[in-house]
Amino acid sequence: MNFLLTILLIFSTTLVYAQNDEQEVLRLKKGEYYYHYLTGDFPSAMNQLKQWRSSEGAIADEADVMEAAMLLSLGLHQKAQDIFIEIQQKGNNASSQAWLYLARRWFELGEYSSTLESIKNINAPDLKLEMLGEAQFMKAASYIELGEHKKAQEMIANMPRSSIWTGLARHNFILAMFAGNNSGQSLALLIEDATFYLPDTDEGKNLRDRINLISALHFLQSGKNRSAEKHLKNMSLAGPYTPVALLQYGWAKVEQGQFDEALQPWRELQTRFNRFDPEVMESMLGVPHVLELMNANTQALNIYEITEKRLLSMKDLLIQINNGLAENTWLEDWVIIQSDRSWGWQADIETTLPFNDTSAVLQQLVSEKKIVNQMTEYRDLLILTEYLTEKEESLRLWITLVEKREQDSKTRVVLPVLEKASKDLIQAKITLEQMQGLLQQSNEDVFALPNDSEDIKINLLARTAVSIEQLMKINKASRNVAVYQQRWARVKGVFLWQMNAKKVSKQWELKRQLVAMDRLIKKADIQLLETRLANRWSPASWQGMKAKVVTILTKTSALKKLAEQATVESKAALVVDSKEFLDGLTHRINDYLSQSRLSIARLYDEALQRYVANGELSDGEPQ
Repeated sequence: MNFLLTILLIFSTTLVYAQNDEQEVLRLKKGEYYYHYLTGDFPSAMNQLKQWRSSEGAIADEADVMEAAMLLSLGLHQKAQDIFIEIQQKGNNASSQAWLYLARRWFELGEYSSTLESIKNINAPDLKLEMLGEAQFMKAASYIELGEHKKAQEMIANMPRSSIWTGLARHNFILAMFAGNNSGQSLALLIEDATFYLPDTDEGKNLRDRINLISALHFLQSGKNRSAEKHLKNMSLAGPYTPVALLQYGWAKVEQGQFDEALQPWRELQTRFNRFDPEVMESMLGVPHVLELMNANTQALNIYEITEKRLLSMKDLLIQINNGLAENTWLEDWVIIQSDRSWGWQADIETTLPFNDTSAVLQQLVSEKKIVNQMTEYRDLLILTEYLTEKEESLRLWITLVEKREQDSKTRVVLPVLEKASKDLIQAKITLEQMQGLLQQSNEDVFALPNDSEDIKINLLARTAVSIEQLMKINKASRNVAVYQQRWARVKGVFLWQMNAKKVSKQWELKRQLVAMDRLIKKADIQLLETRLANRWSPASWQGMKAKVVTILTKTSALKKLAEQATVESKAALVVDSKEFLDGLTHRINDYLSQSRLSIARLYDEALQRYVANGELSDGEPQ
């Protein structure tokens, strides 16, 4: 029984691990797909979907939802709609995140009914708070666009009060109330809630300014100047909507007859902001108009003339920039200041242009998302062209290297060098064997491993022994040879003792050197063999190498030409858009010039009529 329980336990544990491994593989596949999808690499994402199709259950259902979202991203709306209808008919078990991505695509396309159908399949606990807030915003905004304001109001009431998504939903609901001419206490409370509960972030502050601005414009159109003034005062003086707020605040004061207070915001507007901003140019004509209302006609006339000169100088600058825009390097100067030289979605791009006359004039244009994307595309194409140019030069160097090495392989004389190296290697092997013999001999012969000093001592002992033998042959009675024999024997004994003491260390050092020498000889033997093989195969190894490099170079050059053509087309599109913007700005300045000149003529005409009416202009005076 215990044996059966053990087997069942092992089997269940193995099954659990197998299921966990399978789920882990599916999770990694999903992660890889979402990476390609969110980075815009739709071909790779579609290939990843094929692997999802081979699975069963929820993962296959999610593939249907994400394929529909991807087809929408690619502009294939009809195919996406067919898949979406099929999903609605048969049901689906896809994840809430997949449904969110699909809803986001439908919302971007303005298909609000399909957006609501997608959001219905989202399970709120499965999403992060940020994603859940986005889903709630899209749902509320879709209700607003479909005219179901009651449902939108209920949706907004259930959203977190301090979320930026709630603020955006309230913003859209306020616009819907303005469009429906709704007014009263409920509108005022909605605006107050929308501006009060926004988060204290840059995005929240900008949204607060925007809500205050649209509210002020609505109240100005309704003739409620005091309410408009209250909202304009609540706007910051350092946001993207500040110029519009200063301009409209001045007009609100004009509508209330407070002419002195209307001049101050316009003066600040002209001082702080770009003179080519539409709000600044409108304020240029607003100041003398207010002076006229104050009956300061002489000052108004002077301001009109100054304004005419300023507008003329601005028009001349616009014409100059427009004529030389194709040769202007403002785009290249912007590319140069980029510290990040990578390209694509992972590049960290600084969207601020270097300050000059061109960037000052095009400020309104280059702040649009479409133009920023075009500029980013132009930068990527420039970097890609530079990269292909470097690769093209590198491949040309490769061709030169291949030709040189091929020529060297045909002209060099290698065999004598290899034969000499082979002889040197054989001699090294013989030397190694001799040294190994000496090491073996040193076990029995003390004098087998002498160093230089010991060799000198051995020779000295040998010569001394010969001298003693000669003295013994002579054997004079006056000479005691035995003393020399004893001294020689003592010296020999001490010397033999010293050599025996150093014998082990000498053998160890020699053995270490012989092992290293044997290793080097084997390595040299392998290198010599490889060199012989390389020399034998060298002619064949270079065959076709140049052709392969030339083929790659041809493809690289073709890609470079395409990149250069795309770069030229991208810049041309930017130049066309810039010229259209400059033409529109020139027309606007011409309108303002016409108004200023008509006002100047009118003021002179009125002054002349007053002189005539007062009799200050006699018949004899020249006219």
